[in-house]
Amino acid sequence: MQKNLGTGIVNYPMPITLIGTRRNGKNNFMTAAWVSMVSHTPPRIAITLGKHLTSENIRETGVFSVCFPSTRDMVNTDYCGIVTGNKADKSEVFRTFTGETGAPMAEACGLNVECRLHHIDANGMNETFVGDIVGIYADDSVLTNGKVDFAKLDPLILSQLDTRYYALGTEAGKAWSVGRERK
Repeated sequence: MQKNLGTGIVNYPMPITLIGTRRNGKNNFMTAAWVSMVSHTPPRIAITLGKHLTSENIRETGVFSVCFPSTRDMVNTDYCGIVTGNKADKSEVFRTFTGETGAPMAEACGLNVECRLHHIDANGMNETFVGDIVGIYADDSVLTNGKVDFAKLDPLILSQLDTRYYALGTEAGKAWSVGRERK
């Protein structure tokens, strides 16, 4: 029997990311989990944030990155979510590289997405920043046959309501394929 849990935040696994911004010559990373693809063509990704230095940086520069850390980077990633860039210099937490836009991306992250701001939507106390994907960068160590291998990426996953990090489990089946076995 299903139990009604009321309204609020749905406790469903979310990928942990680092949102990279740069302003006044200084890199900053903020931990965020409210991230989603929103368009295939053109390719767009959205991040939902509260009022943060990161939000201000994106508004001012029009660029940001979405970096996917692995479980091995959990301590530094969590630190970037605990400490505000208004009070601490987080520019040295990760070694960085840049692409076309100049948005900082974390070398430690096996997968980085470079974005140019398309638009901002207001959502209650939060804002959703929708970005055009300018480039996707993956470290050779997380690739199998030229594609990101989630087992190698070892992404950090958040359970929002109990504030716990998890690691990815085992493969369950092939998408858009296993359903064909239904009789």
